[in-house]
Amino acid sequence: MKHPNIKTTGSGLSKALLVGVGLSLSLTLPSQSVAQQGQGLPAEVFKVETSPLNHIITTVGTLRANEAVILRPEINGRVSSILFREGETIEQNQLLIELDNTTFEAELAQAQAQANLSRTEYQRAADLLERRVGSQTDRDTRLAQLRVSEAQVQLAKAQLAKTTLLAPFSGEVGLRYVTPAILSLRVKTWLKSSTLMR
Repeated sequence: MKHPNIKTTGSGLSKALLVGVGLSLSLTLPSQSVAQQGQGLPAEVFKVETSPLNHIITTVGTLRANEAVILRPEINGRVSSILFREGETIEQNQLLIELDNTTFEAELAQAQAQANLSRTEYQRAADLLERRVGSQTDRDTRLAQLRVSEAQVQLAKAQLAKTTLLAPFSGEVGLRYVTPAILSLRVKTWLKSSTLMR
């Protein structure tokens, strides 16, 4: 039995299906739009790291030394060793040059031996005076001789110390004007040393 209000033609059925599809599409579009809104726009992510920033300025100029000195020997002697290289950075009181110190070591040993003898003679004279056997004059003479011998020891030590050249301050060594085994005179320049301004 056919209902009077329902058409069973093929065209009518296709129209009904199309209307149904249209409704379903219209109902699902809003859900897809919401999903797209939740995803957002694409973005690039970078990791931030710290690194030193070097300020470098390239320029042309002339370097001037903050401190400079010309080193010369205080005594005559033969150079035995050179303990630095030209352009090397050195520290204050660093040993740079040594002279042959054989003679000065012998003079120091001689002065020390004489000082020991003078000390013994003075002690003997002081003991005799305490026992009222010796004289005051003899003891004073021995004491004066002891003082002279001790001064000779200090002089020999000072002469021996002059056979070594120490850096007066920290800096850079310039050109050297001596070589090992040559005779170095007091008027001759050994080397130039300087520090650069910072």
